[in-house]
This record gives sequence, C-alpha cells and structure tokens, in this order.
Amino acid sequence: APLTAPPAYPAVLRPWLALLPRVAHALENLLKAESLYGIDRAGIVAAALEEVAGDPPRGTWGDTHRLAPWRAVPDSAYDGREPGLSGDHDCVLCTSAVPGLTDLAARGPAARYVWDLARRRDSLWVVPFGASGVPGSPHHRDQLPLWLGGELAPVVTDWNLLTMKEEDNDAMTGTTGTVGTAGTARTTRTADTSGTTDPTGTSYVVARDRPVVHRQDVEGLGTVRVVPVDPEADLDVLHEWVTAERARFWGMGGFSREQVLETYRHLGSLDTHHAYLAVLDDVPAALFQTYEPAADRVGECYEVRPGDIGVHLLIGPAPEGAGRAGYSAALLTAFTTYVLDVLDRRRVVVEPDLRNERAIARLLRQGFVLGPPVVLPEIDLPEVYLPEKKAQLAFLDRDRPRPEAV
Repeated sequence: APLTAPPAYPAVLRPWLALLPRVAHALENLLKAESLYGIDRAGIVAAALEEVAGDPPRGTWGDTHRLAPWRAVPDSAYDGREPGLSGDHDCVLCTSAVPGLTDLAARGPAARYVWDLARRRDSLWVVPFGASGVPGSPHHRDQLPLWLGGELAPVVTDWNLLTMKEEDNDAMTGTTGTVGTAGTARTTRTADTSGTTDPTGTSYVVARDRPVVHRQDVEGLGTVRVVPVDPEADLDVLHEWVTAERARFWGMGGFSREQVLETYRHLGSLDTHHAYLAVLDDVPAALFQTYEPAADRVGECYEVRPGDIGVHLLIGPAPEGAGRAGYSAALLTAFTTYVLDVLDRRRVVVEPDLRNERAIARLLRQGFVLGPPVVLPEIDLPEVYLPEKKAQLAFLDRDRPRPEAV
C-alpha cells in the first residue's frame, strides 16, 4: 500500500510522516473508543502481544537507543560509534527517539547540576561534552562517560587545580579514552584511533607483494590499492571491523573469529563473489565485496540486467590525517571506478539496510539512483546463514555522470 512505502520527502520530515509512529500515536485513543467498527480489539491486542513476545528485544535499552546529536556541519569522527543512552530507573536519557522509525536520539538532558550555595566548591555538575568545542578533538567529550552514567563532576573553583593543555589542531582524529573532567583528580588520556590497530597497538599492514587488482591516485588522499582479501592474514582486521558497533548493518555483529574466518574462506571459494581490501599507505581502509546479482539473493528481488554487478562496502576507521570531509566519498569513487571501468560493468547494484540512512545518503551523493525497498530472503545453508533483510536498492549506471567527472 502507498502508505507503507517510504515517503518521497526529505529525511528530516520522516518523524512526522512515517506510518508506524503515526499509528502508534493514535492507538491508545482507538483502543479506548466506545465502538470501533466492530473490530475485535481484545483479539487483535492478544495476537499482537503474542507476536512481540515471540521476538523480544535483544540487549538493553542503550544497545539500540543511541545518541545522534544534531550538528550544523556533519562530522564523521564519531560515525557509528555514538554511545548508548540507557540512563537509569529515574532518568531515561533517550528522550527524542521516534518509535517505529528510529531509536536514535538527537536530544537528552543538556546539563545536570547540584549547586551548594554555602560552599560553592562542593557543587557538582555535568554536561555531555568537554573542554573543547571542536568535534574530533580528544577533549570534545571529556564529561560524556560521567553524563552517560548519571554521575556528576566537581565544580572546580581553585585555579591552582586547573591545568592548561595545548591541543594539536592538525591531529584531531582521536577519541577520548579514559577520561575525566579538567581540574578533578582524574587524568585525561587520549587513545589514537586514527588507523586500525590490534590489541598490542601495532597497525595492521598489508604486504606490498600482494596482487593489486586496481590502483588509483585520489587527490588529497593518496594512492588507494585494491587487493584480494587473505582470510588468514587479514583475520584480525576483518573480525574487528565486521563485529564493531559501527558495522551493525553488516550483519556479523556476534560472529567469533572462527566464524569470520570460515565466512571469508567460503567467499574466497566462489567464482561469483569476491572480497577485497582497499589499502591506503599499506593500511586497510575499507572492506569491499563484489558479487554477481544473479547468483545472490538480491537477484530474487529485481530484474537482473546483463552487465550488473553487486557491491558491499564497509569503510574502516579513518587512517591518520584522514578524518576530513570527502574521505568516504573518495574511497567509494575508487571502487566504482574499478567495477565500472576496470571490470567493464554497465551498472552497480547495492542493497544497504533500509535503516542505514547515512549510507543511503552517501550513495545518493555519489550519483546512485534509488530503486524500490525490498526484502532479501533468509539464506540458511550449512556453509552460510543470512537473516532476512529489509533493504533499499540503488543503482549506478556507467553512463551516468559521476562526482569526479562532474
């Protein structure tokens, strides 16, 4: 029905136009009405309750309800890594989600404080952010852990307890590690997440002698090499990336290392599916997979044309110095050039999760055209399992102007 299709209006209007939350908003009054066109309300409620009970929510409230603050200038430094907004029984932090549409919340308690009028130094306060107002700065979110936990920080009035810290404005790509508040007994340490590291802190490096299927110089970024995935050699980076919270739409969140290894071994045994790493300065930057749509479940959801090629893309944490606008777009440009020009395909087909609005917006900026929303069927085979997926089809024709040619 037309009402169930995504509205053809900007995403900013979806909280007011999406069908499910609108129905939910009116549901209470409908159930209380004296008469409702002869509908068996008790029976419908019982059936709905049974359906929901059969598929209970997984994890805690904060696992799905996450902070998504509005920003005047979009910032990718915390893309996909925003914290959960659990709160406690007295204070639920997630206050602006739209049930049925999104659990992301742009608002929450901006500040909490307890002011001691007699002894100001005994006062307490907390805000979601930190000493720096620059997104991406190591001190942009100093107080965030306290705010999330419902805790407060001392109000420091003794200037001898306050320390000025110089900040390198050219390297603001780290995120706060063990953090506290300036002037308290806690110390502030920053963990450099610019680039992908293993638990020992050693960067993953892809051997230079690995075969290169595509090499492209990207202005302002450097040389991107596309190399085949080696499941054994790349297991550390593969497992870290696909199980991270920022990759929740990838569908491998709970996979063990052995399961990830077997998945990519199986992928490597196929003639129709291929996995690659995009490498920037010998460090993996993205996981890139291609497939023949006719040999994939997506082929059941649209009319496959000769020359079609399917693509999956997972962009890893930004390497050092790459936390700037255009990084993701530059990598996507390299991949589309490879499949359309090097592999000589006529059309790229993608099917991101319907809820992944950020990825869909990025595809549109790259020249993709939206197709219909579809439901990819469940795949349950001994060697691979894929749950049912609500996806948004999108296409990029080779003849369509691409950003680098516009």
